[in-house]
Amino acid sequence: MDAARPTTFGRYDLLDLLAIGGMAEVFLARTRLGGIARMCVIKRVLPEYSSNRQFVSMFIDEARITIGLEHENVVRLLDFGQVDGAYYMAIEYVDGIDLVDVLRAVRERGEGVPPTVAAWIARSLARGLQAAHNARDHRGRELAIVHRDVSPHNVFIGWDGHVKIGDFGVAAARNKLSRTTPGTVMGKYGYMSPEQASGDVVDARTDVWAAGVVLWEMLVGGRLFATDSPVDTVARVMGLAVAPPSMVRPGVPAALDEVCRRALLRPPHERTQSAQAFADELDAFLAGSVGADDLAAALRALGLDPEHKRSSTRVRGRGVPSALAGNASTHTRSLPRLHDAEVQRLEAAMRKEPSLALIAELGERYAVLGLRAEAASAI
Repeated sequence: MDAARPTTFGRYDLLDLLAIGGMAEVFLARTRLGGIARMCVIKRVLPEYSSNRQFVSMFIDEARITIGLEHENVVRLLDFGQVDGAYYMAIEYVDGIDLVDVLRAVRERGEGVPPTVAAWIARSLARGLQAAHNARDHRGRELAIVHRDVSPHNVFIGWDGHVKIGDFGVAAARNKLSRTTPGTVMGKYGYMSPEQASGDVVDARTDVWAAGVVLWEMLVGGRLFATDSPVDTVARVMGLAVAPPSMVRPGVPAALDEVCRRALLRPPHERTQSAQAFADELDAFLAGSVGADDLAAALRALGLDPEHKRSSTRVRGRGVPSALAGNASTHTRSLPRLHDAEVQRLEAAMRKEPSLALIAELGERYAVLGLRAEAASAI
């Protein structure tokens, strides 16, 4: 798409196609309100899915959940509607990168994110989550929003050092039109809480767990639970002994070890009880020593700047949420590749709608095939 000759879409000029997925496409866009040009991101449902009631309900749910969220640490939904039968959302444009870029940069250097910078990012993420958890409808009723997909992919960092949580595409909330089938696992396996991975009912503490995983990975510069197999990843989420970050990356302050430990306690009633409490603990550690300017400077020190972003070949650059392009928030990595029709059927079903029942079926099939290690891990 040529930015010099933008495509008109309602009151928006579509300047550049940023990403396209299975069910939606994402554009960098511009609109004029009161004579003032404003940049935004347009997420538009692909025509072939405009009549898909389930997907449209999910799309509307995302808008219903986020339309009233007004907080400096939340990516804002600016507009929602239809143009010529096509549903769309206009989303705040974050001129920057996501946390995945930061983690990639520190890993390439064999480092972790500097502890104070990691703490600032995590406390900003937690402040945004708390705003969502506290959200109420126009009648003052709690919406009971749970993000369910907190991960580095959905943490956006502006070049000015401001941090925002985005992509509420699989969030749970009281006012949703669609309902998640009991036992269905939504989100990215490596950041799921034990109760989420079990298909149990979740509350705000599941987002605290995910924020704790994000903090741990920033401090260490590596992954905590994720493996190439979703079955193994879930097994690690359920039972891996979590080492204090300082054991993996010397120099991490003991206070941050303790913040991670409390956020990653498996029984929800023992875990840090709210995103607010998680943020308060990090603020106490920081004691006002770090702010957005320091994060912006840290990005530059890592070689991350607007020029770096423009030269990136990643499809979903420019601060656009990964899951905006479709159903990308329910991630699965490849299961063991076998020339077995039943395993391939179950693998395809896991990609479409992961659940514990499917993992159990995989375990049983592995046992039939004599794959004892894989069967034991699944079951």
